[in-house]
Amino acid sequence: MEAKKADVMIIGAGVIGCAIAYFLGKAGVKTVIIEKDSIGAHASGYAPGILNPQVAIPEHVGIMLPMTTKSLQLHKELYQPLLEETGIDYDFHQSALLTLAFTEIEANEIMNRLEILKRQGYKINWLDGDAVRLIDGRISDMVIGAAYSEEAGEVDSYRYTLALAQAAEKYGAEICNGQFTGLKRKGTKLTAVQLSSGDIACECVVLAMGPWAGLAASSLGFSIPVSPQKGQTLRVRASGSPFATMLAWNANYNTTTRNDALIYHGATHEDAGFDEEPSSEGRDKLHGAFAGRSRNYIADCLSQAAHP
Repeated sequence: MEAKKADVMIIGAGVIGCAIAYFLGKAGVKTVIIEKDSIGAHASGYAPGILNPQVAIPEHVGIMLPMTTKSLQLHKELYQPLLEETGIDYDFHQSALLTLAFTEIEANEIMNRLEILKRQGYKINWLDGDAVRLIDGRISDMVIGAAYSEEAGEVDSYRYTLALAQAAEKYGAEICNGQFTGLKRKGTKLTAVQLSSGDIACECVVLAMGPWAGLAASSLGFSIPVSPQKGQTLRVRASGSPFATMLAWNANYNTTTRNDALIYHGATHEDAGFDEEPSSEGRDKLHGAFAGRSRNYIADCLSQAAHP
């Protein structure tokens, strides 16, 4: 790679790196993105694309909920401009979400969270089991109830990342293939990003490397407490009418039926380092969780993907 100079170097062409390049480009800032694989090659391209403001941690909900709610609002505002700028339709749409309870303990936890969310102005209600099954009769008879909200959304995560990358390029960003090896400094000042093919001079860098951020620790002189976690997802073709509501329970989720006629069901949470190979153990665990909370609607388990 020839030496280049940029206002800002971004390491990683996942969704975060591409989004930063896009917004900086709109502000007139020249960026160069360095990616060792391809755009959205890891978690950004394989994530289920669920946008759920309810993920705010209860003890920090006062801080987190405004941020997660604003994030969903930004998705609503960004969809049409990105579509016009790139022609890439990443299928952003708002979705209803049912957070299911199958035990009294789960029901109490969900209702406690529901009350916290309501006090913050979040529109969410508790439904009993009969009301839940009226929404979708394929949900297991074991369901006690669920929190119901229409304040959630979904995207095709790979196409979303690709749209951000292409739009960033329209605003002057360069996306280059390269292997990040470190940072070069003069005292406390950054002077260059080091790649296996050479250095690129810069005074500002963004490490959008996800679990690979630890590679920069030796250059910075302090540890970065980030480690990979493997998550496997089943992509399932289901019988019957399309699913119009997302489902969540414990650490599991089902998306609505996507444009590819599949439901995405996940996910495992495995401390497996950077192993990205799907496993039969992960498939069986997901299949059991999926089938155990539904009634005879799995027609065909097509594939799974596992990425840090």
